[in-house]
Amino acid sequence: MSGRWHGVTAAVLAVAGSALGCAATARLAGHLPADLPDVSRWERSDGEVEFVDPRRRVQYRLYVDPARPGVYAVTRYRIAHHDPAERQSGDHTDREQLQWHKADRDVRRYECAPVASGGGCAWRELARDSAEYKQMMPTLLQLYSLHSALLYERERQARRP
Repeated sequence: MSGRWHGVTAAVLAVAGSALGCAATARLAGHLPADLPDVSRWERSDGEVEFVDPRRRVQYRLYVDPARPGVYAVTRYRIAHHDPAERQSGDHTDREQLQWHKADRDVRRYECAPVASGGGCAWRELARDSAEYKQMMPTLLQLYSLHSALLYERERQARRP
């Protein structure tokens, strides 16, 4: 998935900036992996962005643990293509992904895979040495960069006379 967000224009960010903080992440799973702490009182940032080429929507939610204010302790995201044929082979953009930065060197990653009965999804932890675990890193870095750009754009718009 690396490189998918290159060429993001200021126009896309300006439109997307208005989505920041809205409750537009309805497509994210209604539950978290069982071993995660209760995040209900943690600071949370939601976002949703539409991209045009290829056409896709990124929905995310970032959580900051009050005990570790400088870290997004939990990051959830889903990338959905409007045309499934535009997905690269092997990517799971139709599935929610989650990273839990539990402690200094304890980073866990999960995927919410569809349940065979067709009712929602079930979280499974990705093995730390697996290719799918490692493939999440470029997307996470791009997501943090996107979020930072959205925050910057929102602040810039607020300062306009």
